[in-house]
This record gives sequence, structure tokens and C-alpha cells, in this order.
Amino acid sequence: MRVLCVMYNGGMARHTNYAHFLRSTWQLNRLAVSAGARTLVHRMGGKRRANTWSIPYEGVLELLTLGTPSQGIDDAAQIRVPLDNAALLNRVRTARRTPVAAEFVRGEWVERRHTEHGRVVLYLHGGGYVSGSPRTHGALTAHLAQHAAARILALDYRLAPEWPFPAALEDA
Repeated sequence: MRVLCVMYNGGMARHTNYAHFLRSTWQLNRLAVSAGARTLVHRMGGKRRANTWSIPYEGVLELLTLGTPSQGIDDAAQIRVPLDNAALLNRVRTARRTPVAAEFVRGEWVERRHTEHGRVVLYLHGGGYVSGSPRTHGALTAHLAQHAAARILALDYRLAPEWPFPAALEDA
């Protein structure tokens, strides 16, 4: 049904790779169903995250944490891999990305059409200095570039534990 709606609305013109679009939609729907099921199982087992949270809110949190470990974390890859995989679901193909690799700066420039000359935003991704990259935040920076009518410089700073404090702070 979703695919028919997209085709009817002319949305397919925005998707140059039909197979990629279908895979992404299928994966996103699978994640949403898994998150809903996990939420209901937690609720029925009396393991609510918080008594004041609604089922939809708790479901969104489950969706955001799917694939992340529920027990102890042994290494940073257990956090990074699910984020990298999630980034594949929401790529914006109309953004132009230009890698930056200077002596003290790594990252990428992100541009969309209708950028105002001289308007620049420095974007520091989230992730607690352990995870995240311009790639994991690519959809966000693409939309930010469009709505701010600006070029975005998304920094790719060094992450812990490979690079302990103050490495990320120095890069930013």
C-alpha cells in the first residue's frame, strides 16, 4: 500500500533507485514492528521504562535503541555499527558532499541547491564523543543545508576510546 501511494503521488521521480527505495522502506517497517513488539513485551512483563511514558513514546525509544546492546557494552563498535546501518536508511541523494582532509580538520562540506553565498554552518555531530560521524548525521546535515540555505561543514572528529579526551575537543 505504501508503494502504491508513493507511485500515485509522483514520489518515485525522486527515487532513482527503485530497489533501494523498496529495501529501505521494508527495513524501516521491520524496525518499527520490532520496536512495537519489544514495547508490548516489556509492558506485559511489567518492565516499563517509566510509569509516565505512553506506549507510542516508549515505542519510539525502542525504535531508536534497536540493535544497540541491552547489557554491558564491551567496545565502541557495539554502539557505532547500528548507527552506521541506520544512516543507510535515510540518505539524501540530492545533497552534494565534498570530503575535507586538511592537516587539522577532517569532515565534509554539504551543499544543496539555492545556497546563499558566504553563509556557512559548522556542524558538530552528537554521539557523546564515542559514536557518530558526518555519515551518520548525513540526512540531518542535508536538510539543515536546505533550510538554512547554507553550506554545512560537518566535522569528523576523533572518537573515544581510540582517541581519549581531549582529542575530540581539540578537533572541534
